[in-house]
Amino acid sequence: MSAPSPKETAAAVAKVALDAFLRTDARLDFRPKSPPRVSILMLVCNRGEVTFSCLQSLALRLNRTPFELIVVDNASSDLTPRLLERIDGITVLRNENNVGYPAGVNQAARHATGEYL
Repeated sequence: MSAPSPKETAAAVAKVALDAFLRTDARLDFRPKSPPRVSILMLVCNRGEVTFSCLQSLALRLNRTPFELIVVDNASSDLTPRLLERIDGITVLRNENNVGYPAGVNQAARHATGEYL
């Protein structure tokens, strides 16, 4: 049996973190403290653990540029919808079917208010 790849290891660790987060009452807060300069467009479809890792990185707010986060959920059937319910201050657009990347990113862009995408 071969050792898991770095990608597989990262996904496994992220899954544990997502499960732990969802077992608590914790929330992530992305409410902007000032008008957003940047609109971050995020398309997701399943892979809630990867989405959670990305959200955690953004939540650190290491960059001081004010941003808004617009998430398009392309018909996720895993823990992604539960995760997105626990995030404050973001715009979530849910699609019943996976509309694909171009349509999804354009959908998100129509809701963007930042100066930059």
